[in-house]
Amino acid sequence: MSRSESRSRIVAVCRSCESVYVSEQKADGTIRPIGVSEECTCGDGDFRRITSTGDSGPSAARSSD
Repeated sequence: MSRSESRSRIVAVCRSCESVYVSEQKADGTIRPIGVSEECTCGDGDFRRITSTGDSGPSAARSSD
């Protein structure tokens, strides 16, 4: 890979089994998980990026002081 090729680290999910991976997305949109083969452990290689919806996730529990 040349240094001029752009990659972004993202979170992606397998479209087949819904396993979640830290992944790299190339400038052409190709998504590949980091630390495993180019395909998911289920054998599928089709991933979609998980995007933030502005929700910060579950609310933290609050103490009752």
